[in-house]
Amino acid sequence: KPLAAYTDRLLDLLGSDEGSLSNGINTFFTAAAQLSGNPAETAYRQEFLSSTEFFVNRSRAMGAELESLDLEIKRAVNSEFDEFNKLSASLAAVNLELTKTPLAGKQPPALLDQRDFLLLEMSAYASLDVIVDSSQRATVKLEGASKSTTFVTETKSVNLNANFPDVAGGALAVMY
Repeated sequence: KPLAAYTDRLLDLLGSDEGSLSNGINTFFTAAAQLSGNPAETAYRQEFLSSTEFFVNRSRAMGAELESLDLEIKRAVNSEFDEFNKLSASLAAVNLELTKTPLAGKQPPALLDQRDFLLLEMSAYASLDVIVDSSQRATVKLEGASKSTTFVTETKSVNLNANFPDVAGGALAVMY
């Protein structure tokens, strides 16, 4: 799913009357203010306890929803990396086949088409820097990354993986 779909779900969760914490907070503090004005009143005590329970339950429910959304996003990202890595491995296999015919201009057109198709598919996942050598083999790295992070060479591919941050709001790291 595109990131926008997850953002929409998050906004729906935080902004809805059923899911947001603002109603729970308002109810809690209103009940607390009423109780502080008349602590002996049983009805105010009961209202305070009820609003406290409501706020706690709403907080737990929101926490569970956010945790579920986080897990879903991580699974989706890992799935995208898996697909990308399969394409990379296929490109490395095509490179190996191209190695068998080292003469430029003598490469089978079907292999060149397959290479181009794989590069096109990979570019849907990430911006890439591609170098094609005289044997028409493609070496690939993420755009702007150092040459030492080339993950498809003339003979092999290296899997890329997502490293999720331990703290909220941290950046996702791509591990080579």
